[in-house]
Amino acid sequence: MSFFDPQFLDNLRDKLILSDVIGRFISTQKKGREFQALCPFHKEKTPSFTINDEKGFYHCFGCGAHGDALKFIQEHKGLPFPETVEFLASMAGVSIPQSSPEQKRVYEKKKTLYDVNDMACQWFEKSLQTPNGSTAKTYLLNRGFNEETIKKYRIGWANDSYESLRNHLSEHKVKIEEMEQLGLVITPDNREKKPYDRFRGRVMFPIIDLKGRVIAFGGRVLGDAQPKYMNSPETPLFNKSESLFNINFARDHAYTQEQFVVVEGYTDVIALSQAGIGNAVAPLGTALTTEQIQKMWRYVPTITLCFDGDSAGKRAALRAAERCMPLLNSDKNIKFLNLPNNQDPDDFIKSDGVDNFKKQVKKAKGLSDFLWTNFTDKQNFDTPEKQAKLQSDLEKSITPIQDDILISSYKSYFRQKIWDEIRKKNSTKKMVSSGKNSIENLQKRLEELIVVCLANHPFLLDELEEQVSQIDLTDGNLMKVLKTILQALHFQTDIDRDKLILYLKEADVFANIEPFFNETFYGKYKFIHPDADIEDVRNGWFILFNNLQKNRLTKEIKQVEQELARNMTQDNLARLIALRQEVDLISNQYDENL
Repeated sequence: MSFFDPQFLDNLRDKLILSDVIGRFISTQKKGREFQALCPFHKEKTPSFTINDEKGFYHCFGCGAHGDALKFIQEHKGLPFPETVEFLASMAGVSIPQSSPEQKRVYEKKKTLYDVNDMACQWFEKSLQTPNGSTAKTYLLNRGFNEETIKKYRIGWANDSYESLRNHLSEHKVKIEEMEQLGLVITPDNREKKPYDRFRGRVMFPIIDLKGRVIAFGGRVLGDAQPKYMNSPETPLFNKSESLFNINFARDHAYTQEQFVVVEGYTDVIALSQAGIGNAVAPLGTALTTEQIQKMWRYVPTITLCFDGDSAGKRAALRAAERCMPLLNSDKNIKFLNLPNNQDPDDFIKSDGVDNFKKQVKKAKGLSDFLWTNFTDKQNFDTPEKQAKLQSDLEKSITPIQDDILISSYKSYFRQKIWDEIRKKNSTKKMVSSGKNSIENLQKRLEELIVVCLANHPFLLDELEEQVSQIDLTDGNLMKVLKTILQALHFQTDIDRDKLILYLKEADVFANIEPFFNETFYGKYKFIHPDADIEDVRNGWFILFNNLQKNRLTKEIKQVEQELARNMTQDNLARLIALRQEVDLISNQYDENL
């Protein structure tokens, strides 16, 4: 009979998408997060056969058929187990390791090692209930952990002794080599000295895999010894980069809630669990790894990181974001939760309550907002150059993402955010203060003033003909008046106010400005009055013309800013800079009280 390493079979299942396997043989249809089909194992007209990719099993609610990819192929194709493994290995593109008596011996050895770890766990649990463990027990109770939680998580105590666990395991025929393999004892370089317990004077948290087996331990010291937390080393059973604390309890809760909440430490996980938040996990003394991320995404679409708000926590979140990006797609996402006042989850729940924590989780930022905050926090982006640099930095930050559609979506999001920032921080000041008038109303009033000023003071035409000829008014009726004024300049000599107004009347355009020829209008803008001092008229005209130019430039700047938000090119940036420089040149002439 062929022997297959259970670890290889687990890895094979992980590489296969169950719905793809079954979909080769029967027609399936996606319903929410699962697939449905007519059961291939009994006749039915209404689909009752469900395939769950996250959990890796199928189930028929009609006949009760249930299993994984291996069982489906065995029963549907009628293959013996070895040929089933070969079939699925070929589908997954993996080679089958050669089985041998040695492999079987290694497997049996692993089974023994699991037993040894469990034996050590029981010893730690028992020690917690003895007088030697009273200080640790008090610590746990003061942290708010009740007896039920202590029992559920199998929390224990490692006596402050160099040989307590070693002697206990030796009494149960466990070999020193096995203790060494599991990292339970340390063998000195001087072989004449006896191996000694690795964990001493520490509260012990067993690390348990998805099958409920103890694979390692984490220990927290109660005194001032360092390190504060200590984990088991890498062993035949324990790989730090793949394991997650509480994955055994959290998986089903996470599946129901469609997300894992990742926190930094064991006690945070346990505090959340005791408060009713069962989908929390924690990495094991390392930054969150790609393997851990992939493991969580196998079961849920969302991972929410809740790291401490200090600088170390922010760095850990950024590293996690970078590792997630190559794996991201529209079905997988990551969120970031920073609790207020740099609190950890345990502190927050005690001070603000579990309901408020759940609200914080719901408000967690997506990756796009997280990156935006990371690049803009306490920074000022009030110039086009800084805004262009921000756009460049943001787009560089998402280059690890492999999904082209997702990259395009992020880029569009960042451009819109920058545009919103531009509108917020660089909104143009009103050029003419006139109550609550809009820029459009100000433009209209400026054009009225320009034309009336020229009609009342035609000497300006002789002095400023070229400047006046370049004016382009948005009001069509006023533009007709302006063109007629310029015609009068060419067709009549020594033109004065009375002659010009007569010319406008004969051209049938004076009616367009006649409503402004009154003392009420002149009273507010004295330099426009027919009897105004010539120098006042010249100064007033200068202010009018500059404000008109500034208003035109403001509109053009807004258009360019919009284009720059859509298309962050050097040409658009240069155009915006030039326009703003032009505005700056006339800013000193700006009269807010005009």
